[in-house]
Amino acid sequence: MKIQPYKTLKSYIKSDLKEKKSIFLAKAYPVGNKDEVANILINLKKIHYDASHLCYAYRLLSGKSKFSDAGEPSGTAGIRILNAINHFGLENCLLVVIRYFGGTKLGIGSLGKAYYSVAFQVLSESNIITKKPFLQAEMKLPLASFNKLKSVLASNQIKVVETVYNSEISFKLQIPFELLGKIKSKMMEILKGEVVIAVKDEIIYK
Repeated sequence: MKIQPYKTLKSYIKSDLKEKKSIFLAKAYPVGNKDEVANILINLKKIHYDASHLCYAYRLLSGKSKFSDAGEPSGTAGIRILNAINHFGLENCLLVVIRYFGGTKLGIGSLGKAYYSVAFQVLSESNIITKKPFLQAEMKLPLASFNKLKSVLASNQIKVVETVYNSEISFKLQIPFELLGKIKSKMMEILKGEVVIAVKDEIIYK
């Protein structure tokens, strides 16, 4: 998986559409993994036990995607919902469309259009954010050298998570992934070897 920023939803959002007496409820969620997706779907199926269809699609940062027509004609629901997610370029997103049948059949074309329209609508109304990759690191340096480092931390989006003062100063940092090499070189240049930096393999997105 390529490590780079990605777009996702900031928070849960819902919207709805009425088409020939059928009601389409769209619910979009930011998710982190398949377990979160499964739990949301289980809960929604309990809440909307009386719905005619509960269709969904999701796409994860890992590249995994899945969709379900939930009994609707093939190609009219799940793939249309996924197409809306892909249109906005979202990752770690689950979009569920719940249909309450109104008694009038829509036909294949109109049904597919309705699912895509409500999915597109809810994402258009959502707050889309960009999450950037950060590496976690630990750093130690003499107390006397701290002032030399302040400008590097402040000017490179480096977040200090924890600071411990003893005979030397220890930091836990979150460093932008794309700036790691530059920042390490700058620190070594300014502090002339007085700093020890240990970078963890784990990537976090913020």
